[in-house]
Amino acid sequence: TISLISRYFGLKKYASVGKILKSSIDLITIIGFSISIITFIFARNIVGILGANSPELMGFGTDYIQMLAFGIGPNLIGWIISYGFQGIGDFKTPMVAMLAGTFANLILDPILIFGLGPIPSMGVSGAGLATALSQILVFVFLFAKFFNRNSLFSKKMKTDISKHFAFSLNPI
Repeated sequence: TISLISRYFGLKKYASVGKILKSSIDLITIIGFSISIITFIFARNIVGILGANSPELMGFGTDYIQMLAFGIGPNLIGWIISYGFQGIGDFKTPMVAMLAGTFANLILDPILIFGLGPIPSMGVSGAGLATALSQILVFVFLFAKFFNRNSLFSKKMKTDISKHFAFSLNPI
């Protein structure tokens, strides 16, 4: 994705950049949410394959992976959007997003693992949920920046990137 975006951006073929990004996001959305569902359903099997050999480890691992599964789809979409920014030479926006996600995870982990005020202690499940929420935060930040008309992406593309995306329930 990065190399194609860079190539077409350099050639000033902005419509092609939009099509590449849309195709990449469409594909990774299908793949990402499919992986999320499969991971959630087969979490116990995955933990077993990874070598958990006691019922306690199986329980903790299954809980963690099931919570983590909620962040897989948004995380993968966020990667594609990051690649879009990087492909046009904007490395700062993805870096800021990833740092925000890291700090969110650092803050959410102890709160969700041990509990705080009205938030109950969730243990290992809380660690998985904190990571998933942090991944979703990164996605939301990148998505908002990506479709913002005043973003560096739109300015460099010399167009509103949302014009290249037609969100519709009709696939044709």
